[in-house]
Amino acid sequence: MDLREVFATMFLGDFRPVRNMITSEYRLLLADPLKHFMTLKDTFKYNAKVYIQSEEMIKEKNISPEFFYGLATGDAAGGFNITSCLFYPTLYMLCNDKQRERWCKDAFEGRMVGAYAQTELRHGSDVQSLQTTATFDPETSTFVINTPTLFDSKFWPGALGILCTHLVTQARTYINGKYCGIQTFFLQVRDLKTYKPIEGIEVGDIGEKLGFRTTDNGYLRFNNVRVPWDHLLMRFFEIDEKGNILTEDAQSARFGYGGMLNLRNQIVRYFVLHYLYSTMWSYDLQKTQENIDKNRFLTRFVNRCAYILTHTFLYDRLRDLHKRFMNTLAVNDIGAAKVLLADLHLMTAGFKAIGSWESVAMSREIMSETGQGGLYVTERPTSYTTMIPTSTYEGDNSVLLQQLSRALIRYVELLMKGKEIKGVGEAFNVYAKNIQERIELPVFDLEKEPLTLDSIEKLLRDISFKNIAATAEKFVSAMGESDLNTAWNEKMQSELIYMSRVYLSYQAFQYALTTYRTLIEKNTEKSANAIVSNLLLLQGLVKVKEVYNLGVLSGLLVGSRGYERLMEEIKRTEDALKPQAEVIRGAIYVEPQEIGWTQGLDAKILEERGKPVRSETEKIEKDFSMQFLKMSKL
Repeated sequence: MDLREVFATMFLGDFRPVRNMITSEYRLLLADPLKHFMTLKDTFKYNAKVYIQSEEMIKEKNISPEFFYGLATGDAAGGFNITSCLFYPTLYMLCNDKQRERWCKDAFEGRMVGAYAQTELRHGSDVQSLQTTATFDPETSTFVINTPTLFDSKFWPGALGILCTHLVTQARTYINGKYCGIQTFFLQVRDLKTYKPIEGIEVGDIGEKLGFRTTDNGYLRFNNVRVPWDHLLMRFFEIDEKGNILTEDAQSARFGYGGMLNLRNQIVRYFVLHYLYSTMWSYDLQKTQENIDKNRFLTRFVNRCAYILTHTFLYDRLRDLHKRFMNTLAVNDIGAAKVLLADLHLMTAGFKAIGSWESVAMSREIMSETGQGGLYVTERPTSYTTMIPTSTYEGDNSVLLQQLSRALIRYVELLMKGKEIKGVGEAFNVYAKNIQERIELPVFDLEKEPLTLDSIEKLLRDISFKNIAATAEKFVSAMGESDLNTAWNEKMQSELIYMSRVYLSYQAFQYALTTYRTLIEKNTEKSANAIVSNLLLLQGLVKVKEVYNLGVLSGLLVGSRGYERLMEEIKRTEDALKPQAEVIRGAIYVEPQEIGWTQGLDAKILEERGKPVRSETEKIEKDFSMQFLKMSKL
């Protein structure tokens, strides 16, 4: 297995056959390097063409449901992306056998364009706070779905604004006077012939956004919309036409959330893709330039590739976690599924938050590496504006990291009580005695001890856990002086978020090493193995540098020349990788159009493609100017 195969296997995984079909026969599914020149209207037309070709590929190539989920990784645009990675998996997951036979074939074969309408204007992705209601009417055996107030409108779901014909949605469910929790429903939104909204449904596009021009994010309000009783998805919560509850699992709403976690998984992968495309674009642009600091250029490149490889390997672990979750559901192992769902939530929440912040920073950095004139003809500014809202959509980053914080503090509580941690936190079980008997962790002499992949993993784990234990102790003390809300939000919030970020640095490296060790067992080619191990080592050393001060303050790092030695090791590893830059670039194969490459394109083509969007921009500017003049007269 050479270096190129390493990247292909880890980055594309089981979806390589789909990827190969796209690059050889269905090239419309690849990104258009000049798509940022399209008007909004033309973008949606383009999305529709992408969707049609995607469905043609599914039918002609007999793609399995598992590959269907993976088509979101083919950069398929707009509503199709939501259909494949969110709507269809959720529908398939929550339907009972009869419902699956009734609807899933049509969804799979393209007779539906689906949306996932969970998010509400006031409540975001907080499932338990959703206010949309579904009330069972025993006289008609229907559910009446309503949006109580404007602030309870479904808001932001992709494909909802223009493209979708059907959706799955969550609502507070009442049956025969009993509140039955948040349940998931399937319903039609638009008429399949006229495409007009179904009676009682107000739906549309939310309008201009900062970035995200390829997706028709929408809003939706229900006004006494009636759906048949059996449109409640009933794999885990089953009723009959009279509203009698036949099967009830109080945790069923959580499994409905599993669809959102699949999307979050894909978002993490999208961040890695973005990082990779930006890195390759920058490398290809700068490597032939004469007036450039070659050493600095190569240093940036190998460090970015170290990040890409580590997070590619990390994504492999997340993909495996989601696959195991789906497999446990398939065999109705509900207990195991709940544990995996909790882990999947924590990891996708954490790495979505970290990945979005890092991608925003990367986008801004890359834009500085080309002349201002060159930015006009590339998609780099568009990519930057697309990255910015990732900090809040599908969960505000700070909130997501605090959800992880709760679990980390819970890990300390479990060890204090002599209980084992299960799932992603089980590596911390080795600290049980340290916590219970207050035994200090061994120190690491950064000046003398070897810096290997294994020693770096242990060091990052020690620093992370020492920080978690200290933060948990401080939080308990704060709780003794005030109430939970004050202790968490006013006194400790910043430290709790930082605690999660440090933990994720360790977890990302640990996940990457797990994948790497699997590769070693497959007898990876020696030259490829040397490059991969050095890239991982470089990323590990950089992570140690980031937590160096924390390690020293917590007493885990010693050595008067420790930091100097660390910097020497980073430089040594960078110098070993720089001569391999072209080999690494060749191994990471992406189509030029995927990275937004416009070099060599006729200037007349660029000028022509730019006219529509310039006209649209001029109109927006004119409208804004008129509004500003009116306001200034008040």
